[in-house]
Order: sequence, then C-alpha cells, then structure tokens
Amino acid sequence: MKTPKDGDEGRGMRDEIDGSSSSLIPHPSSLVPHLAEVIAADSSTFEAECRQLYGAPAFGSFVRVDGAERSVFGVVAHIATAAIDPGRHTQALHLSPERLIERMPQIELVLRTCFAALVVGGEEGGEIRPYLPPYPPEIHRFVHACTPAEVESLTREPDFLRILAAAPHAPVEDLLAGAVLHAAAARGSGAPANRFMVECGRSIATLFRRDPDRLQSIMHRIQAARRATAAAPWERPIDLV
Repeated sequence: MKTPKDGDEGRGMRDEIDGSSSSLIPHPSSLVPHLAEVIAADSSTFEAECRQLYGAPAFGSFVRVDGAERSVFGVVAHIATAAIDPGRHTQALHLSPERLIERMPQIELVLRTCFAALVVGGEEGGEIRPYLPPYPPEIHRFVHACTPAEVESLTREPDFLRILAAAPHAPVEDLLAGAVLHAAAARGSGAPANRFMVECGRSIATLFRRDPDRLQSIMHRIQAARRATAAAPWERPIDLV
C-alpha cells in the first residue's frame, strides 16, 4: 500500500504515462474533474479510490468509467473510508473537525475513501447497452458521474433491477431503493418520474413475489426517501404496485 512518499512518486509516474501513451487519455466527453480512479475490477464489479477524502458519489447513484474502446456503467453499492496503510489501526482523537484539520493537515495523505460499484451496462459504438459488457473497466481509468441521459438509457428497461437484486454481500433493499430514486430524479419532475416509479414498483414486485417482507421493505424505503426529500421531482404519493 502506498505511503505519502509513494503517492508523490505515483503521481509523477502517472504524469509521465499520460504524456507518453495516448491509450490512457480520458474519453473526450470527460471534461469535468473525475470522481475517482479504478483500482480493481472484474466482470461484475469495480472498486475506485476517490480523488478527495469523503468525496464518494452517493450510494445507489450511477457512475461511468471511460475506456479506450468502451465505457462501463455501474451503481455505487458500497462506500468505505479507512487508513491507506492496512496495517495502521485508526484511533479516536476526540477533536472537533476544525481542530483535527489544524492538528493533522496531512490527514488526506493517511486516509482514503473508496467505493465499489456493480456493473449494470456498457457503451460501445455510441450505444448504451443495459447488461454486462464483454470486458471489465481498465485499472487507473477515471470514474465520472453519469449524465441524466445516460441514466435514462441504462434504466429504460428493468434489467438493472435484476442485477442489483442478485448482488451478493450488498444491502439489496437499500440499493434497489437508492438506484430507483436516482433514476427517477434523472427523469425530471412530474409524470415521467411517476411513470418510471410505477414501472419499477411492478418489476420489483415480480422479482420479490416469493418474499413479500423484503418487497414491503423496499417500497417503504422508496416512499420514506420521497417524503424526506424536500426537492423531490415528484409531487404526490403514488401506488408503486
């Protein structure tokens, strides 16, 4: 695991690579600062380290990794902050946030925030396909937040719900609720978001038809989040199933 010194050397190495290899140039559409960088990946998941401490995208939100030939899309399913050195056990300091910054201005060099995302789609040749791409994202590629148009394309069909419902080692009820809410918000306000929520409710009811307790738990989470969000894009309660 890298130390602060190793981090400086790593940055220098990345600068050298960026200047010498066109294959590592970010996708032309990625003009905004990236959220994170991929540090591990397989066919169904990828893990990324955030460029800022505590700077992870929201749980259940949609993210994109731009590659040389294709983009990979995922839903944030886990977020964690811990010491960079796995052998170092973080201890309580009992300081206010302000005092902590004064006493430990180097805190971002010893802690890091990472997140894991479940792959829900890919893009190749300008077409977004809501199923697993043929290859996982490449290591050291940048992660960006999806645009509303990308989220809408990924969630036009209920396939993403099936992927999330089958996720191992994830709080599936919260993950489904979070993803549905983020996808609904991408559709703006009023009727489009409401119709999408109703369709998702029916699909989730089908997926969990043999487990009514979990179904009810998911629906309660969605309704509670809608009521708690002051700037919700929907205007009135609706029946999801």
